[in-house]
Amino acid sequence: MLLREQRFLSELRSIQERMRELAARVEATEGDVAHAVTQAEISENLLVEKGIADEEDIEAARRKSDGAAATSASSSRYIPGRDGGLH
Repeated sequence: MLLREQRFLSELRSIQERMRELAARVEATEGDVAHAVTQAEISENLLVEKGIADEEDIEAARRKSDGAAATSASSSRYIPGRDGGLH
């Protein structure tokens, strides 16, 4: 029984380490997304301030982009066989 418990504890430690790594990756990804959102907002504001686009143009582009993203959502989701492992 002791050997079995040791194997379970070892596996548990391994899973805990993978969870820590995954949590760090998720946190980094959240930071990347926040940065991208900030950059997009800056770009939108600059286009409006320079008179290149108005608010309606920005909203139309956003709707168009959101529609395209919705139709391609299934092709962008993670598929292990195609995309490989998480490491």
